[in-house]
Amino acid sequence: MRFRTQARGLLLGLPLAASLAVGVTALAAARSDRPLLTPVADAYVRPDAPQRNFGTATSFETGAGSTAYLRFSVTLPPDAVVSRVTLRLFATSASPGGLTVDRVSNTTWGEHAIDDANAPAVGARVGSSPGWRRRGYVAIDVTPLVAGSGTVSLALRSTSRAGLWFRSREASAGRPILVVEPGAAATAGPCGSAAAPPPRVDHVIWIWMENKPYDAVVGSPAAPYTNQLASGCGLATSYHGVAHPSLPNYIAATSGGTQGITDDDPPSSHPLDVPSIYSQVRAAGGTWRDYAESAPGNCPLASSGSYAVKHDPAAYYTGIRTDCASWDVPLGTTSSGAFLGDLTAGTLPAFAFVTPDLCDDTHDCPVAAGDAWLASWLPRIVSSPAYLAGTTVVFITWDEDDGSSSNHVPLIVVSPSTTPGTQSATAFDHYSLLRTTEQLLGLPYLGQAASAPSMASAFNVG
Repeated sequence: MRFRTQARGLLLGLPLAASLAVGVTALAAARSDRPLLTPVADAYVRPDAPQRNFGTATSFETGAGSTAYLRFSVTLPPDAVVSRVTLRLFATSASPGGLTVDRVSNTTWGEHAIDDANAPAVGARVGSSPGWRRRGYVAIDVTPLVAGSGTVSLALRSTSRAGLWFRSREASAGRPILVVEPGAAATAGPCGSAAAPPPRVDHVIWIWMENKPYDAVVGSPAAPYTNQLASGCGLATSYHGVAHPSLPNYIAATSGGTQGITDDDPPSSHPLDVPSIYSQVRAAGGTWRDYAESAPGNCPLASSGSYAVKHDPAAYYTGIRTDCASWDVPLGTTSSGAFLGDLTAGTLPAFAFVTPDLCDDTHDCPVAAGDAWLASWLPRIVSSPAYLAGTTVVFITWDEDDGSSSNHVPLIVVSPSTTPGTQSATAFDHYSLLRTTEQLLGLPYLGQAASAPSMASAFNVG
């Protein structure tokens, strides 16, 4: 979809000091293909009034122990890809402290019934804002909140002790607004723009999710964005992990064998002096990156918080430790950081391994959390210079299922030359993923990748 640049600049580029009148003018000028949504419900709760409801108030409070709840109903075209979502709130005063915005899985709380005693639990962080200098609209990027049509709830809390006040949906002006921007790929989709594979593939991106069987993802109403990719790009319907638990799958996919590993122990227990796709890429004169969400630093050798080293395979190969110290980096966010920087600057490596943290990869959180994460990142990948050049292939898979003997998991292929709706029932596995990647990058085959079937022709990528 095309947008009016002037309206977009007015809407999202307003200084924090913008007046309410200017904000309303900008909102009125925006096109209807960028939905501007007001809440269908909002209220706040106070611990000092645990059974009092504030659902009819013309303003709501955060801070001083108070939490505000907002609910929006989002309706988008069936083929829409969400590029950016911005929450706009009219603050009634300046604030040195900011706001946090968290997802609320309960979308049925009653605006006129919610109080501190029955308020729903607050979930994962989807955005935050620093302080602001004066009253007016405050804009917060909350892109992970929306993956497609449906009802979304969020909670607002202040990062300072002082109470902050914002106009509610009951106010005569300055109501909260959710701005949903479709991405450049919203109508055509990211796949099928090229009839034939490129003469060469410059970049291969792997995104690994966690511990969900095929049927828990494909066809699941909890994963609308993932299923949109599967139907609009390529889907391997008989793809399998090669082992249980997680770690041997990561090692198999990057070295051509499990190397005898049968547990999830850290690199200190499994120092691997064997060739890997990382050493192959380096030997061929290329570069690689492991982008690890929530990693405490470069090339961590132990788990920390929601970062799991067992999901970051580069750390296990002793022969690449020098490169690992520079090239195994924290992912960053959809607003800033290493992965976004490389995407926007056109500096992607030849091979990129992307590992979300323990919630966003669906290991500790439901399928919906991973779907929202993919919905926030894939539009940025497919709008990057490397992808638009037609020389990038993206593979999305799950390491293993729920522990069954079949180990049946999804694999989705995203590339400009993949015909939308392509499905292959060939029995592929993580060794096939390695072989296909080595084939695309012109590398020799490692271990069991040499005898595994390639996915290149099935999905028209090479």
